[in-house]
Amino acid sequence: MQNEEYMINDYGEIITKDSLIEEIQSLLNHLKSSQTTILNPNIMKSLDITNLNTIRDNLLKKSGNEIENNLEWLHSLKNKH
Repeated sequence: MQNEEYMINDYGEIITKDSLIEEIQSLLNHLKSSQTTILNPNIMKSLDITNLNTIRDNLLKKSGNEIENNLEWLHSLKNKH
């Protein structure tokens, strides 16, 4: 992490551009879609670390909503029996 740009986010995590890019790609691949997402590293590295952190946080919120929606669906099945 010596030469790599990093910051401490609102949650107290020490984050780097590379770790954020990896996490963003992973989150995109876990969302409902049939295709694998491969991000262009040059484009992603051109974004500043604050923007990458915001993208990651928004994807985490979206992932959480997906889980919540699936839980509601599962509970609705339970109530039908």
